[in-house]
Amino acid sequence: MKIVLLHPENLQRQVLQFMLEQAGFEVHVVTGLSRLRREILSKRPACLIALEDAEYRQQCELFGELRELEFDGPILVLAPEPNVDSELLAFQSGADDYMGSPVDPTVLIARLTRINARTARDRRRSPRRDTPSHSRPARDHTGNREER
Repeated sequence: MKIVLLHPENLQRQVLQFMLEQAGFEVHVVTGLSRLRREILSKRPACLIALEDAEYRQQCELFGELRELEFDGPILVLAPEPNVDSELLAFQSGADDYMGSPVDPTVLIARLTRINARTARDRRRSPRRDTPSHSRPARDHTGNREER
């Protein structure tokens, strides 16, 4: 499973990256928002993990843009100081999960393993990717399927 990790350069990020790689995940680190859109579109990861930081509102705006660009992988937000307003903003912008940080890497790995299994199952059930987009279900801003 390929993961893009939006996280500043620090010891916590290094430990998290190491643990994810040891668990068999392919991790691509992005340290700033300016490169995130390009990385998501070029790497086509299965998942985005973002650390809430000073640019959090801009991060959330970008989550919405990624959903509009049909990035349908899970977006997980790690929050050093979790609060209800930030959590709601994350979900309204398209995030799938919001967790306090630092997160226990074993819990995160278990969650990602579960997501990966569910994603693989969903891909086997869904139409092929080369199917014209008009025959695939539309998605709302949260990534959920809309009825047409």
